[in-house]
Amino acid sequence: MQVIVDESLGLPNEVLEEAVIRKAKLKNDSSLPEMVQKHKGGVIAKKLTVAKRNKESELEEMIQLLEQYEEILYVYDSFMLDEGLLKRIRTWAYPKRKLFLLNGAENRAFTIYFLEKLKEMLFEELYYSNHHPTKKFTITNDPKYQSGYLLLKKFKHKQFHVFDSRRQTKIVSGRKQDLLEQFVHLPSAEIYIASRKPIFPDHRSVKYFELQKHSLPVCSDWTDIFIPQY
Repeated sequence: MQVIVDESLGLPNEVLEEAVIRKAKLKNDSSLPEMVQKHKGGVIAKKLTVAKRNKESELEEMIQLLEQYEEILYVYDSFMLDEGLLKRIRTWAYPKRKLFLLNGAENRAFTIYFLEKLKEMLFEELYYSNHHPTKKFTITNDPKYQSGYLLLKKFKHKQFHVFDSRRQTKIVSGRKQDLLEQFVHLPSAEIYIASRKPIFPDHRSVKYFELQKHSLPVCSDWTDIFIPQY
């Protein structure tokens, strides 16, 4: 099985190993890392100009990948493509070719957990356990960080909020460090944390991963947290 990961997720290199990175398609063939680096500190809130993927080209590209690999786990960014089209392609290709889908944008800490556990567990066991209730949270200083997903300007709001990553409901607000501390000291065997800004939790149960600088959205300070339920 081949793992394909969207570039815009900015997952750390150490968890990708043999994965194929699917580059973000921007207008004028711009590079995502270069665009983020160039405009993130700008005065005006510039927006990434994503090249529109039409159904024909998307279908053709995915079919070529399926013909090459036959079985694919596609870790995709739901804010950068047509999620419904992907699911239709999955149905159309089955059973001769298998396309498994994982929305990496929902919670990057969980996505990293999944890719790490894939090295030691059977794929089917791990993949279908994803449908069980889990604890996924996001700490962010921008309650509308998803609607500003393509914005390159960083907003420096001081107040932080904890969101349920699945339902996008706000749970509590406060200082970032105080909110992090509440998670770090939970009685859990493992806690996965992912963010662009370095965090150095002093707790043995925490597995921290620093995302790449082009991990979208760049407009806000956000941290994803996943607590496995064993």
